[in-house]
Amino acid sequence: MVILDAWKNPIIYVPSGGLANVIIGGVRPPNGSYTATAVTGAPFGRAVTVRSVDGRPFWASAGSDGDFSRGDDNLYSCPVTYINQQ
Repeated sequence: MVILDAWKNPIIYVPSGGLANVIIGGVRPPNGSYTATAVTGAPFGRAVTVRSVDGRPFWASAGSDGDFSRGDDNLYSCPVTYINQQ
């Protein structure tokens, strides 16, 4: 059985280590680079790991776009924190 969210996307169980490679604060980079482009000067989003504030596992929904890697509309079952990935 698969549990679905309101948009008919799967709800996933995220272990205590968190959900890695979630892009926030901009657009997803086309080539894996998280730096500004020479053409627009606009920064791409940054990759973060989403973790619960208490370090426990949690449930996540990808939101309306169905994409867990884009953090713009993800929904989480608890308060979360964003850990920068270097």
